[in-house]
Amino acid sequence: MRQDLHLDQRQTLKPALGIEQRQALTVLQLPLPDLIEYIDRELQENPLLEADPGQERLPGGEAESAEWLRYLDDASDTGFAPERRRARDAVVGVATETLEQHLLSQLSLSPVDAETRRIAAYLIGNLDEDGYLQVDVGEAARELRTGEDAVRAALDLVQTFHPAGVGARNVAESLVLQLRRRGFDEPIFASLVTGHLDDLAAGRFEKIAKSLRVKAADVAEALQVIKELNPRPGLQFSDGHGTRYLMPDVIIEKVGKEFVVLVNETDLPRLSINATYQRLLASADGDAETRGYISGRLKAAQELLKNVERRRLTLWRVVTRIVEEQKAFFEKGRAFLVPLTLKEVADALGIHESTVSRAVAGKYAQTPRGIFSLKFFFASGPKDVSAEAVKRRIAEIVKQENQERPYSDRQIAAILARRGIEVSRRTVAKYRDELGLRPARQRKRGL
Repeated sequence: MRQDLHLDQRQTLKPALGIEQRQALTVLQLPLPDLIEYIDRELQENPLLEADPGQERLPGGEAESAEWLRYLDDASDTGFAPERRRARDAVVGVATETLEQHLLSQLSLSPVDAETRRIAAYLIGNLDEDGYLQVDVGEAARELRTGEDAVRAALDLVQTFHPAGVGARNVAESLVLQLRRRGFDEPIFASLVTGHLDDLAAGRFEKIAKSLRVKAADVAEALQVIKELNPRPGLQFSDGHGTRYLMPDVIIEKVGKEFVVLVNETDLPRLSINATYQRLLASADGDAETRGYISGRLKAAQELLKNVERRRLTLWRVVTRIVEEQKAFFEKGRAFLVPLTLKEVADALGIHESTVSRAVAGKYAQTPRGIFSLKFFFASGPKDVSAEAVKRRIAEIVKQENQERPYSDRQIAAILARRGIEVSRRTVAKYRDELGLRPARQRKRGL
């Protein structure tokens, strides 16, 4: 029986994030200064959106876009123009944090093996100030005496860290990483940043459209997304000298005996929807095309308002939970900082761990004890844990145990280990005695 071999090209659809979901993720992850810029761009592009006229609008728009696209005139290795305009004068000064410190702190929170951690730390040490990798995979493998696959796996890990686009080997890869992080994984975006940046900068949309066999309008629309990316993701961090100024995303204040969390919205434009356009849409006037345009812009405006409010609520819930877990720190100081993981907060709130990660990424809290990055409150290793913090965890475990079957010291040590605290059974017994807690057999109900 003869079998004919042939190629069959098929086009299939796969689930992808919708525009609303992408915006929701983007808005949640943006620190306050970046969120202000993002909203200002939306205000300029969507006539149905309005801001409180008493509030100052940020400059931006076409001038900023032109500056972004002048990357070809720069002779730097990355090929992009100098650091982006800062969103706004910040209001709080904090000690600087370098890009390396920022990435290493995220590495310390990552559940990876020691070898991957070692390789990732080496790669982080070989990033330039823009966040680009300055060593190739083969060279890193030889230097570390490991396989190239192991280096690639570690690099993949680093490229998931904040800020998006860090760890790339060139501009195109950085932009692709940022696009994927935002959910824009359609082929047109990768094609534009990997093969048509020069034409984009020159505004040759028709040429690009013909090459990619798409509409020029699709190219122009994709460009609006690409312009929001950061071609130098590492430049938002300092060189470790002096003071950096920023806007805290949340403010934690002590009111009476309790700590209250306030989401900082001082400089955030108060948004509303233009009533004139709403009335026009509700009336029978206007042609179908006009009504369709207004309807689309109305939906976009409503989604933005919803996503800004969702960000506020999620940030408040996450930080409130952090305060609950770290109350001893806020009352007594650093010695009482307890180990805490993103997963613990996510489980307590009934949300996904990635949501917590996005909510705390790049954000800061103004507290009675100073200004802290939100990731500061997520300590993962013994080096971050004081004896008092371990004792507090032991006391909490005993308080929550089943009194019919209380935990042994060995079981308590195992529970602590799962929470990132490596202590021996003997140390647990010592701390338990210092806390005045009886051994398991004596804590059993009825004894």
